[in-house]
Amino acid sequence: MVASPVLEKHVARAGYAAGLLIVIIPLADSLPAAYPLHLGVAQWRFGMVGLLSGAFMTPLLGLFMLLATAALAGHQRRLRALGVTAIVVAAVLAIISLSFLFDYLQVHGTAVNAVRPGVTGASIKVLFKLGVFLIVSVVYALAALGLTRRGHESAAPPPLVGQSGRSAT
Repeated sequence: MVASPVLEKHVARAGYAAGLLIVIIPLADSLPAAYPLHLGVAQWRFGMVGLLSGAFMTPLLGLFMLLATAALAGHQRRLRALGVTAIVVAAVLAIISLSFLFDYLQVHGTAVNAVRPGVTGASIKVLFKLGVFLIVSVVYALAALGLTRRGHESAAPPPLVGQSGRSAT
């Protein structure tokens, strides 16, 4: 069954709204934990990145929903904008990962011997998550920008009901 353009428009709006909510709400819920800001303190930065790394998965799912909605609706400009957004997210995650690694070295050096294994284990877990999120963001960017270059030419045409290609005899 082929949906009407009006139905497709409303479904796309719902997809965009849900995707935006899935991106924004978890980030907004996590940000109050960052206050008051102590950007000059390595231990604070280390703890905040560790805490916030758990909140990155849901926004990535929301970004996927936005990408899928744009792709299925054929919205090329939105797809391109989301691809660029995914590149920016990947760059920010790379910067956060490098900063976290330097903060780990500083925190690990000042930690008491008894807690160093815990600091190391937590750091490995956070860096793993950040690395996976970075890779996913790059995959999203490549997919979105690849779709805009192809212009949906690989999408199957809608079925034509009642036309078999043969004449009736």
